[in-house]
Amino acid sequence: MTEAANFESFLRWTAGILGDFAECKKAAGDLTSLAESLNAPFSLAVCGRMKAGKSTLINSIIGRSLAVSDVEEATATLNWICYGVGEQTRQMIVHWKDGRSEPLPLNQISDWTGKSAEVRERIQKTSHLTFFAEDESLQRVQIVDTPGTGSAVEEHEVAREFLNPDAIAGSVSAGSRADAILYVVPPVGRESDIEMLELFRSGCMPNSGPYNSVCVLHKWDGIEVAASEDSRAAAMAKAGRLFDQIGDNVMAVIPVSAPLALAAKAAPDVFFDGLLKIISTLSEADFQRVIKTDERWDRDASRAATRKIYGLPWASFRLLSQLICKHKPDCCKAARRICLDYSGLPKLDDFLHSRIFSRTFIIKQFQALQRAKAVLEPVILKLQAHCQALAKDAVKAGEAAEALQAGNPLLAAWVSAKESGFRKQSEELHAKLLEIDYAWKSQQDHLEDLSLDLELCQSMDDLHEILPEHRRIIEAICNHLADVGRRAQLGSANLASLRQITDLLNYYQSQANRASRKHQKYYEHIVKRLEQAWTWHEQMSLGA
Repeated sequence: MTEAANFESFLRWTAGILGDFAECKKAAGDLTSLAESLNAPFSLAVCGRMKAGKSTLINSIIGRSLAVSDVEEATATLNWICYGVGEQTRQMIVHWKDGRSEPLPLNQISDWTGKSAEVRERIQKTSHLTFFAEDESLQRVQIVDTPGTGSAVEEHEVAREFLNPDAIAGSVSAGSRADAILYVVPPVGRESDIEMLELFRSGCMPNSGPYNSVCVLHKWDGIEVAASEDSRAAAMAKAGRLFDQIGDNVMAVIPVSAPLALAAKAAPDVFFDGLLKIISTLSEADFQRVIKTDERWDRDASRAATRKIYGLPWASFRLLSQLICKHKPDCCKAARRICLDYSGLPKLDDFLHSRIFSRTFIIKQFQALQRAKAVLEPVILKLQAHCQALAKDAVKAGEAAEALQAGNPLLAAWVSAKESGFRKQSEELHAKLLEIDYAWKSQQDHLEDLSLDLELCQSMDDLHEILPEHRRIIEAICNHLADVGRRAQLGSANLASLRQITDLLNYYQSQANRASRKHQKYYEHIVKRLEQAWTWHEQMSLGA
């Protein structure tokens, strides 16, 4: 076949060929599963060790207490959080391993948390749970809340089955694979950067890299600092040290306090109003005295009642109170804004949208091609060895038939028939291998283009001088062209007009001619993508 019209066609075509060989049926099934997954929404898996605060972080991102969080390890299943409205947001869907799906009220999630024998048995029978939230970003990206690695409950290690292709004997059933990963790491102590690094490495998944991974330093509001120090500044310093160690695995390490962020988005007005009123009546000295411990704060009934309105951890509540005391917001809305900005969540949101969500087609196609490569290349080597073995058997059978011809003509004829069979099988298999190899070569070319897309995007982030004006347009065009099946939709995507593409092409052709050696390949790749965009855009215009 020629260059696959789309990657899905290539996968199904190749699976059909491999399915004729007994030793390749599993690989054929893997490629079929991968093909079926290509149209699934982009998935962002949130992972980390148990009690790292993954579920609370997800809740803060979507602005709703949907993912289950607790002091115990709450998430015991793979939980998919998808876009939904109305009645959908008031229920969850249980997907059982026997293929059934069952809608249940949200409050029944408690049946899947804890460590009892009944819960363990229910978890073993569950494939995953689906929840719904009316959050705009979920229209194109699904979030997967994974059980914590290093879990005390054995079934919780299903997280590794979702995230680690090697953990399931090379299976690439893409319905259970993450396209991007958000690692959650708690700050384990003032002088424990080495321990924190080990926590990250113990949960690091081999199907992730700096093109599709970000690390969140979570729960930093619990870091003990001196009175003269700033908690967020200490967290940023710790995040910087961690990034120095793991920068080859992630794009960034971002400090986030999900409890503060979730409070800013979801706590009732009466909570903030009460807190503002209480703090406004305290002198600086009195405030510093009562904020030292939760016991001191709760000695006053009105203060205790206000704290109970919204269940923030004490460290987060203490920090929020200190922020209000310092900045003295004049209303609930201003207090929320201070709380949200200080939490670090806006920076994470911006990072996810600009570095991952804007590149979903590139990342998803790159991941899928890498997984296909992991299946195809070993099976091709296996078939090549089998082909060579058949050819050798044919030669040996021919020699045996010749030797038997004089003494046992009947046996010689039988062996000669075997020779013909071996030779025919070898020739047919060789022809199939040539077909697969030719078709896979075009997909490998696509894989190289995707790799350059990712490298270009990363360089545009870090080296702003490469694309001073057009970086977002170029990135959007690369992202759209990454999925070959969507190229014909380029004109209707409204990324750029044919005239704009022509102007950009002329500009970057001239830039490529005088670019430094360091940037030459980026400009040449931009020109290649713009030429492709121009071709597809013109074809669509002519078709219209």
